[in-house]
Amino acid sequence: MPPLNPPLSISQLVSECRLNLEKNLFDVTVEGEISNLAMPRSGHWYFTLKDSKSQIRCAMFKGDIRKSRLNIQNGDQIQAQGRISVYEPRGDLQFIASRLMPAGAGQLQQAYEALKAKLAAEGLFDPERKRQLPDIPAKIGIITSPSGAAIKDVLTVLARRWPLAEVVIYPSEVQGQKATSSLISALHLANRRNEVDVLLLTRGGGSLEDLWCFNDENLVRAVANSRLICVSAVGHEIDTTLCDLAADHRSPTPSAAAEQLVPDQQDYLQQLKQLKQRLEQAQQRTQRQRIQALDHLSLRLEARSPQRRIAQANSQLQIFNNKIAHLIDKHCRNSHHRLNHAVNKLQAKTPVVRLNTLKQHLIQADTLLQHYINRKLALAQHQLAQQTHSLDALSPLNTLKRGYSVTQNTKGQVIKQKAQVSDGEKLTITLSDGKITAKAILNE
Repeated sequence: MPPLNPPLSISQLVSECRLNLEKNLFDVTVEGEISNLAMPRSGHWYFTLKDSKSQIRCAMFKGDIRKSRLNIQNGDQIQAQGRISVYEPRGDLQFIASRLMPAGAGQLQQAYEALKAKLAAEGLFDPERKRQLPDIPAKIGIITSPSGAAIKDVLTVLARRWPLAEVVIYPSEVQGQKATSSLISALHLANRRNEVDVLLLTRGGGSLEDLWCFNDENLVRAVANSRLICVSAVGHEIDTTLCDLAADHRSPTPSAAAEQLVPDQQDYLQQLKQLKQRLEQAQQRTQRQRIQALDHLSLRLEARSPQRRIAQANSQLQIFNNKIAHLIDKHCRNSHHRLNHAVNKLQAKTPVVRLNTLKQHLIQADTLLQHYINRKLALAQHQLAQQTHSLDALSPLNTLKRGYSVTQNTKGQVIKQKAQVSDGEKLTITLSDGKITAKAILNE
């Protein structure tokens, strides 16, 4: 026997089945009858789709349920779009639905795509045809059912955002066999009356069959040829009708259309508040500038007034007087100072003062001289006494007193030798007590 392949676990086998199914059957549309419908609190749906021969378990998660917006019940014949998968814990084959449609929606979708291609080829959806919405429409026309939820939502939003907008409602059926003709008539009426700034074509959400009148060729052409600017807001965000494509502007919901048609009054109130503040600031600034200009002119006028000029002249005169008085006082003080200085100098140089000064000097000099003379005299007397004493010791008188004498000729020469005397020459003999005159007699 050939060797067996390595065995797989059950979980591995089921996982491989799931991966292969999801890889090859990731986008499938099936049609069948709903049975065993369960709607737990989790928000997910669980049901079975069956036909005359087979059935398959199905699951639809709450995120896709919200997008689908289709209410289902057991026994409904539906079309489901999704993928094939395997619930691994039990190994059950299941269909994960992402979108549900009533049975027969496939034919409607084909008709939708065919008409869309036809009208697009004619240029009805070209962006060049689109007109810009008015910034602030004064009057808004609404084509819708007066009793529907859409008109209530639109009016609520308009009243909240821009209550100044006037609303004209053109009643129309928005569902059923008569809806198309009713919508076309309302559109023509609004264009004939030409009383609004913009026209809104709207209704709430529904199935493809509910919204099918908005895919009617005649209505789509009427919307494209409207003289009035036209806004289409049919169904919810995922719904797109041919009227949406032909209109000048498409909004995802009626409430969104109302928000796009009119500005938010709060924005304008805020702008008005800011403008008011700017105006008040500008007024205050202008007022301050005018007040400053007025003050400046008042000061200039006051500066040029006669009273002001007289006051200024008086003030300047007073200043000049004060300056003159100060200068005179300063000059007088300087002159008095110079006079005192000159008097002092004159007094210092007057003859009396000079004589007094010289007298004082003379007295001082006389005193010094007397002192000097006395000192000199005392010194001279002392020296004289000393010299006298010395002279006395050497004086010839003392010699004469001892019996000696001095002989002199008439010429006063002292006779020391005989040869100095002539016979008969008069001689003077000086003794200790006087002089004797004698006549010389020479002896051989």
